[in-house]
Amino acid sequence: MFEMPRIAPERLQLLAALCKLIVDNYASDGLPYGFSSGAHFSRQGMLEPPEGFTGLTCASFVLAIFESEALEIIDHSAWLADPSDEEWERHIIQILECCLGIEHEHVQALQKTVPSARYSPQHVTAAAVSFPPSQTRAGVDSKAVEIHAELGRLAAS
Repeated sequence: MFEMPRIAPERLQLLAALCKLIVDNYASDGLPYGFSSGAHFSRQGMLEPPEGFTGLTCASFVLAIFESEALEIIDHSAWLADPSDEEWERHIIQILECCLGIEHEHVQALQKTVPSARYSPQHVTAAAVSFPPSQTRAGVDSKAVEIHAELGRLAAS
């Protein structure tokens, strides 16, 4: 079931090296959480956020790593928002606010970004293993469902 992205091993090594730099730079303070896209990391593993950036989800973090190495695994312009994205984002904001003690200013900034197109972990994984070419949400929906189901089976065993 598990597949590797069709990316040259040398490029995968560059991705791994970049990940190590990011860990070294952000291990103590972490990265901000949010629903932004378009961020990249420099060759030194430093976050280079676009204007209006609020933070990254786990999936958009992975996208930022790939895109930092010029591996555009998804087509942002064709990644259409799903009606469930807004509901999920509002639910996450509630959790951040009530249970995790996130600063009120950051919560307000997040609320201004809703709705945003969501990049789920299973969609990003499906796009990575389907690359190239860059993928649309509709193009990886069925593979994302398979990945999510497989992860559920693994978690249950």
